[in-house]
Amino acid sequence: MKIVVPEIEFLGAVIGNCRIKLQPHIITKVADFKDEDLKTTKGMRSWLGLLNYAQNYIPNLGKLLSPLYAKTSPNGDKKLNKQDWDLIKQIKEKIQKLPELEIPPEDCFIILEVDGCMDGWGGVCKWKKAKYDSKNTEKICAYASGKFNPPKSTIDAEIDADINSLEALKIYFLDKQKKDEQKGVSSSPQLNDPWFVFPFAFGSDQC
Repeated sequence: MKIVVPEIEFLGAVIGNCRIKLQPHIITKVADFKDEDLKTTKGMRSWLGLLNYAQNYIPNLGKLLSPLYAKTSPNGDKKLNKQDWDLIKQIKEKIQKLPELEIPPEDCFIILEVDGCMDGWGGVCKWKKAKYDSKNTEKICAYASGKFNPPKSTIDAEIDADINSLEALKIYFLDKQKKDEQKGVSSSPQLNDPWFVFPFAFGSDQC
């Protein structure tokens, strides 16, 4: 056990100095994964399993990887085509350029931006020090995304995108408390709290 250290490693992440980043050995394993192994179902599943650790760092990763997940299906086409290899190359390059994410402080304004489309959803959690601070002061905490199978109607997709994003990103806002200054008590977080905004990013690149 380590105590009083500036950084800790936990569940694939390096956490310290109010920042969180993917562990270097996971980045290396994803980037250096052999193409020959990716041609097998076992190898592809192993590679996709490693990428689960990167869900919080890459926007829309769930939707982005959906063609490759199809390769692991019992009834799916196992052969990788040019588009698949281009996607694999893109992911290997992207994971080597991941930005460090910033953990929200205790007192901050939380923002969730969410979008849903027929075949998937995406969300991003951001924070800034105060509600009326400019947009360019916003810091990204984490991304979340996923695929709808089967596809959903537009309205259902938006609703489920909200629900899924709230569930996936709740660790960043459920510990926040709204203090009633007149009564001197704290209450559980609500979507209309002064530290929380939940905009809908219709037509954005979150989906």
